[in-house]
Amino acid sequence: MKTKTIFCALFLSCRMLLLCGYGATVDEIVTLAEAQMSAGDSEGARAVLVAELELKPENPYLLYNMGLTYVAENELELAEEAFRKADLFVTDPELHARIFAQQGNIQAKLGRASFDKDPDMALQQWRSAHQYYQSALRKDKSLEMAKSNGIATRDGMVALIVTGTETRLATAKAFERNTYVKIDMLRRCYQDLDEAVTLSPKHEHAQLLHQQVEGLLAENLNALAEKELSDAQQYLASNAEETNEQKRKQAFSRAVDAATQSIQLFEDAASLSTEPDKFDLKIAEGQMVLSQAFLGMGKDKLEKMETMPEKRQSAMAEMALEDFQQSLAADPNNQEAQGLIAEVEKMLAQKYEAEADALVQDLDRLNKESSKASKRKQADELYDQALALNPDDVDLQAKDKENALALAGLLSETGEQKMEKGEAMLPENPEGAVTNLEAAAADFHQAMSLLEEHGDAAGSEAAAAAAADASAAADGVGDKLEEAAKTGEASDGAPGEKAGEDAQAGSPGETPPGAPGSGSAGGDEPTMGQLQKSSEQAMSLLQEARALAQEAASATDTGATQAGTPSYESISFVAEGGDFNRDAVGSGGEKEGNFNTQPMKKPARDW
Repeated sequence: MKTKTIFCALFLSCRMLLLCGYGATVDEIVTLAEAQMSAGDSEGARAVLVAELELKPENPYLLYNMGLTYVAENELELAEEAFRKADLFVTDPELHARIFAQQGNIQAKLGRASFDKDPDMALQQWRSAHQYYQSALRKDKSLEMAKSNGIATRDGMVALIVTGTETRLATAKAFERNTYVKIDMLRRCYQDLDEAVTLSPKHEHAQLLHQQVEGLLAENLNALAEKELSDAQQYLASNAEETNEQKRKQAFSRAVDAATQSIQLFEDAASLSTEPDKFDLKIAEGQMVLSQAFLGMGKDKLEKMETMPEKRQSAMAEMALEDFQQSLAADPNNQEAQGLIAEVEKMLAQKYEAEADALVQDLDRLNKESSKASKRKQADELYDQALALNPDDVDLQAKDKENALALAGLLSETGEQKMEKGEAMLPENPEGAVTNLEAAAADFHQAMSLLEEHGDAAGSEAAAAAAADASAAADGVGDKLEEAAKTGEASDGAPGEKAGEDAQAGSPGETPPGAPGSGSAGGDEPTMGQLQKSSEQAMSLLQEARALAQEAASATDTGATQAGTPSYESISFVAEGGDFNRDAVGSGGEKEGNFNTQPMKKPARDW
């Protein structure tokens, strides 16, 4: 009965503070909520915090304590949301640390709940919890809650990894014939155990399991690599007398895949072995098989190219060149691949040059400068490709320069035409004018680049000046369009127009209806005496609330308990069971397992 009376008085006191318009501080609001939480009335505490959050929605102390009320009711999603929001606005490192710690508590509790049904999910949640505790300690190294809970969660993770590994090892024995599945399971075990021995280097069982799994994984990786290498060699050999084009293509592709896989597996096994040099010969053997497979694929493409139309030969030669380059990358000593690369590069350079020559010769039948410029651009790209493969060809260099200078001239001409067209559109069609002026500037820029590249400094400067003129003209028209748009907006009722000169409801300086001093519905303005009386009542109620809060806290002091660090099997959280009961909550002492929910104020003080 006494507790109920205390908290009724506290609730009424809080309501009176709000109704009287007294500007209570965050510390005072938390004091009221603290007393209610101490007696187990988390809903009442939440009501106090909700009312204050309506006035201060970004106050991290209020948001943090709101999260604690949700934790007390085991509403963990809402608690996590409140802590995340508090984290957005927090500047106090101590509060920031506690926010991280409480988020860690939530994830640790979720992991404990998942432990029996879904150990993998439990491990994932404990990993998240451990990260939160580490973040908390980076903010506040002395935060005992993060220290002890971090240790408990770490130990739980290691124990769970050890148990899970033993289960997977037993299951892996059933997959002796399916090496791929077995290796996947061993990889998972090895990664988890890596984490376990990193977290707890002195855990002997984890260390022994780590060594056992390392040996098993290396053994199975080597066995699978041997199989893949054998398969690759068989695929390669099957092409010796194969005449079907599609079957040869498939066999080469499979040889590439199997050889690539064998190399990777041998390298993985070597990384786990105490004698990695023993795998060097096997890796080299796999690389030779891979190189030969790419070489065969490229040769087939060259043979196919000879039967194709002229227009498609360049594309096929490019693919063959890529195969030969991959062959050489797999085996840098493959001299056949080196020779074929040189041969195909020379062939492609000749084809690019021939295609570019054909485009240039075809210009005479074109009348428009824009069409001629388009053809010249294609020819310029082909000459550049040919020069990339054959950079020392003097005749090719001369052709490229002649075409580039001609292209620059055409671009300058088309630029002038677009500029004249744009200027002619003013003022009837300013948008069209801007489009043409910008296109003219782009043409001049391209001409400038070509002239500069081929040493025509004077022409390059002239093109640059023309590009600047076109850009400036386009910008000028654009500015006028923006100015016209703004003028049009102002004429539709912008501030300053006669139609809008009358004061609007809610405008700055106007007293809203019902506000003190408004003289409208909502009551007359209170006198100074009434305001003073309300303030005195509020102060009196606040003092009474503080006294009641202290009395409530004292009444529950005897229930405070202290315990050592829990094991992962018995982690106890506030959200798991009545830590806010009268028999369990102290006046700021640490709770069992150190998973407390303590309020933050300025200065910080814990429930």
